Amino acid sequence: MTSERSLAIEPSGLGVVSLGREQHAPAGAATVSLLGCLVTVDPCTPEEPPHCLVSDPGSAAVVIEALYGPAVARRLTELDDRSDGPEEVPFTAGRELDVVIRLGTVRWLRSNSPLPLDHGLLELEECVLLGQIAELLDPLDELWLDSLVDMGPHLLRLADEREFRPEGLADVVADGLELLANHLPVADRLRLDAASRLARWSTPPGSPHTPTFDAGRLSRELAPVGALHAGAESSLYVGTSTVGWGDVPVGTTSRAERNVQWTLQIEDEDATLSVGVEAAEPVLTHPALGRAPRRIDTLAFDLLLPGWPFPVAAGRLRPEGPAEAWVGQARLETPARAAVTAAIGRGKAITIRVHGGATWPPEQPMESEAQRYAARGLSLLRLDAMQPEPSLRKAAADALHRAGNLWRHRNFKEAAKVCGSLELRAAAERTVERRVWGQRPAADDRPLPRFPISLAERWLMEATG
Repeated sequence: MTSERSLAIEPSGLGVVSLGREQHAPAGAATVSLLGCLVTVDPCTPEEPPHCLVSDPGSAAVVIEALYGPAVARRLTELDDRSDGPEEVPFTAGRELDVVIRLGTVRWLRSNSPLPLDHGLLELEECVLLGQIAELLDPLDELWLDSLVDMGPHLLRLADEREFRPEGLADVVADGLELLANHLPVADRLRLDAASRLARWSTPPGSPHTPTFDAGRLSRELAPVGALHAGAESSLYVGTSTVGWGDVPVGTTSRAERNVQWTLQIEDEDATLSVGVEAAEPVLTHPALGRAPRRIDTLAFDLLLPGWPFPVAAGRLRPEGPAEAWVGQARLETPARAAVTAAIGRGKAITIRVHGGATWPPEQPMESEAQRYAARGLSLLRLDAMQPEPSLRKAAADALHRAGNLWRHRNFKEAAKVCGSLELRAAAERTVERRVWGQRPAADDRPLPRFPISLAERWLMEATG
């Protein structure tokens, strides 16, 4: 089914054209590289057309027509840098745009979701979605077939066993087999096996399984928490920090706030910093093709002080104990010890940054925190879309309220507005009026967006039931 709306189109200079409104992505975004253009998907606003930056209108013409319809493609060829803009052009969103939105959402989940999602299911869905728009892809994204070939034996096994859980897996398996049959060489063994499974394929009956899961546990884990302040007892100082999600690979540490605990023991001639970091929650992998994220052996930590451009101390973290929490220590040399003591005496905050060889400088702490809370709120709403649960909507509204305040404090008003809209819509669905940004605005009675739900999220619902 297609729908006709209007799309903003504006020259950006040097032959570049912008399609769609700029997206502010309070929970982060994902990109899809297509011929001559780059599409940015904001998972918070799936009902809005994603922004597209066209760098080569000639190469992108076929892509733009497929995504946005012939009227937009035609107007794109007529524009030049002297054209006035922006202007609104009618566009028709069809299947390809839906695929791109789903693809961007899956990519966002792989990097930004706080949930322990099965990366094998995410990878399978991403490969199949890429294959469905293969003729539109930038050459950089054409490695999808290699990844799908690696999953070929798992697809054959699933087709033979006919165990299609979670919901939607049967369609993805059938699409994956069809892509293998259509894109591999004629005599390729995997192609022949895929074609034979397709020849006797029949849609499996619907599963009577109704997913149930511990909504209360997920609500508690993703809900906002109050801030803790470092305390002092004699020469012992303690505190907490949070691992930036962009600083470590997915599946390395937990994605909770305050997941770093540290102690600093300062004596006359010595000072020792001890750091512990919560390990990632185990992933409930799918028995047929589930894969846990690759785990690295070592992390690093830095001690940061306000006004210092570089760390005053650094150390290594390694997994230890039954829970494989990350632990490590560092001794502070005399200059570092003096700097830390002076900072504590002036009431300055100490920050521990944990990373896996991250680039310098670190992210802006408040912006990183705002994005994390927006991602938590969005993830809770996505779970609620599968199985409505008041505790999920309440926790989502609270997380989005926290995110909106943080974005607003940093003067990112549009990102804050997106969080506020989702918060009010979540609150309206649980019939509770919310206070947003110190005001009491009119309730937003629009229904929540129809989020495209991934296989990995559906599997998490079933596996934790």
